[in-house]
Amino acid sequence: VTLKKYKGKKICNDASLAIYQSILAMAAIDSLTDQNGKTTVHINTIFNKVIQQKMAGINQMWIFDNPEANEMKKIALAKRAKRRSEADETESGKKIAYKLNAEHVEDIQTLLRYMGILYITSPPGVEAEQYGAFLTRGNKNDRFCDYMITSDSDVLFFGGNMLRMSTRKSETGKTKKTIYQEYELAEILTETGLSYNKFLKMGAIMGTDFNEKMPRIGPMTVMKKLDDLDLNESMEKTVEYFRSDVSTGVASSVYEKYNREKLVEYLVSKKFNTDRVNKRLDEFEGKSINGGG
Repeated sequence: VTLKKYKGKKICNDASLAIYQSILAMAAIDSLTDQNGKTTVHINTIFNKVIQQKMAGINQMWIFDNPEANEMKKIALAKRAKRRSEADETESGKKIAYKLNAEHVEDIQTLLRYMGILYITSPPGVEAEQYGAFLTRGNKNDRFCDYMITSDSDVLFFGGNMLRMSTRKSETGKTKKTIYQEYELAEILTETGLSYNKFLKMGAIMGTDFNEKMPRIGPMTVMKKLDDLDLNESMEKTVEYFRSDVSTGVASSVYEKYNREKLVEYLVSKKFNTDRVNKRLDEFEGKSINGGG
């Protein structure tokens, strides 16, 4: 589907993942920088994503990981740290070595405040995809958000529903179009014939950010032999974690009124082109290029 389908809907965005993807999508990390040589690719990407969703008529919000470390994710964090330490000096290596830091997060939160967009920081120890799953859980009419835009399928295992961005080539193959794949957990369970408990078991066996996969078991085998496979202690903890309740955790939300003057000043201070910024903000405000409504 395209974003136009979600006009009037409430959509939450996985902010940290969007920042990472913005870096990885560029030919070079330092293709856009401020006066101090620091990358601004993430600011440019989120700026344009916010405008795109606003023009599609979406009621958007952005969710950030809580800065407090997630103890369950030690395995994945250790693997990432190892890959970063082994990365070479090529452009590909620089992307592998890239690590999201507090300054990048602050950049995007400043951007969202000036653009008048609500953002939420997950409760302590809770990551964005887990809280996004909580906000998108249940029947369509009962959800706080209709979907979470992310490429992290953990959202489904945490019981939520997601949109995954991808590209589709034109018939000639010369151009690409951005589309969104809609994942409804209830439909997935119906199509696979799995209960939610068995779905979680399958996920743990196939490996997650919280546990290693079961050796010599692939997608076809796990579906055929699911009832006969036994989970180890780490997998059991993962299943329990996917079922954890985050509704009692305290998330913080920030919303400020749209402030074009401060927004332009902020972006120009990051070496963005003034004319280009103003042109995009005219679109953001629903104005035509010649200044009309």
